[in-house]
Order: sequence, then structure tokens, then C-alpha cells
Amino acid sequence: MYLHSQNETMRIIRHNGVGIILENENIGKDLNNILKAHREKDTTYLSTVAMDAFLLGYMYGKRAELARKKARMQQEETKDSGSAAGFYRKEIIKEISGLDNIWILQQILQAIKNIQR
Repeated sequence: MYLHSQNETMRIIRHNGVGIILENENIGKDLNNILKAHREKDTTYLSTVAMDAFLLGYMYGKRAELARKKARMQQEETKDSGSAAGFYRKEIIKEISGLDNIWILQQILQAIKNIQR
């Protein structure tokens, strides 16, 4: 049995393969930097190198997730910018940010709920 057929995790790695690294040249450079740093410090234990590589992948995943969220938010803002609902939403947010009185905030929220019905 092949190494990458052993379990679901290994099948996922086989399916995604090296293509992920080839899509982003920085990943390859960063992996080389990890290996270089470990060689220079003579810490070539597989477990420490693997942990650093895993953490690097996790950071790249988080960055990609944040970029997708940011793009989605910008798209929603663009979509709302021309509509009346988008205009009023922005005005209400401005009003809420300047409030000191909870009662006024409750009134605004109730008005929003009435509009949505």
C-alpha cells in the first residue's frame, strides 16, 4: 500500500499534492528557509522540521481565509453602496456609534426589525 493511501489525511495530501506549493512561490521559499535554519542550527530532527512546516502551512491558510473574508466584505459593501438599504444601514451605524443612551439604541433596533417584516 502506498504511503499516501494509508488514511484520509494522507489521501487529502496526495489529492492536493505539490500543486499548492507551485501555485505560490513564497511557500517554496519559506520551506527552504525553514530547512536552511534547521541545518544551520544542526536541528534536523524530522519532528521539529515537520512542526515548523505545519505551522507555516497553518499561517498561510489563515492568511488566505482572512483575504477571502476581506474580499467578500468589500464585495458586499460595493453591492450595498448603490442601494437605499445600504445607505440607511450606513446612516444607522453612524448614529449607533455616537450613542450614549441604550434606550435610543433599542428604539433603532426595533425600527430595523419593523422594516424587515
